[in-house]
Amino acid sequence: METPIASSNIAFSLYGRSDVEETYLSMFAQTGLSTGSRTRSAWDVPVGIASFKQFKWEMDAAASNVINVSAYIFQYCKATGTNVCEGIDDYPAVGEGQISPATCPEGFRGYSYRTCTNGQLGEIKNDKCTYKLPA
Repeated sequence: METPIASSNIAFSLYGRSDVEETYLSMFAQTGLSTGSRTRSAWDVPVGIASFKQFKWEMDAAASNVINVSAYIFQYCKATGTNVCEGIDDYPAVGEGQISPATCPEGFRGYSYRTCTNGQLGEIKNDKCTYKLPA
């Protein structure tokens, strides 16, 4: 988030969805955040942007003052270093303890993921995938 004035005690949530027919999935929810004056503030989003095509940002509580936002900027930070799991197929490289998200199989919405443990991506988890409603 790029902001022209400093604010503190910010509480917001970020949601994403792949199709307009789908409900938004929670990607990030945090309280007690701060922004600087004429700076960019960045926060890790555990799900990354996965395969989401639409995003929704919601204030969850009043901040210390009015929040002015110049821009919302999505950044992708490539995982580097010694504690990194190499990407496999659609699952990108991530750091130790992080999840590597990808799209769900055909007919599902949400995201699948693999967890990085001891330098290796684990088994594919589909617990965040739900059946799409029939057309």
